[in-house]
Amino acid sequence: MSEAAKPFEREERKGRVAEPKAIPQWVIDVAVRPTVRLVSRACWRIALCGVEHIPQSGGLIVAANHQTYFDPFWITIPIKRPVRYLAWNKAFKWPLAGKMIELL
Repeated sequence: MSEAAKPFEREERKGRVAEPKAIPQWVIDVAVRPTVRLVSRACWRIALCGVEHIPQSGGLIVAANHQTYFDPFWITIPIKRPVRYLAWNKAFKWPLAGKMIELL
């Protein structure tokens, strides 16, 4: 490595932040999604429509229009593949939802 690249490498290491601990995908598939689906149907009568249009592979962007703060969790119930969330940085500081987003 050249001497010119070494300072850049040190700066890059200093700026890194440890990845948060996430729930394993199998736990999400076996416990989280079914529980959220059951509670959502029982409490709010949530019905999922158009799930047959979700591709099983390839690129996919799912965007919530945010009628409620639970939208991101509800719209990912039928997606049978790993999902990554983008969120407003202040949302991570909310007591319950922030921790859920971080774990997912």
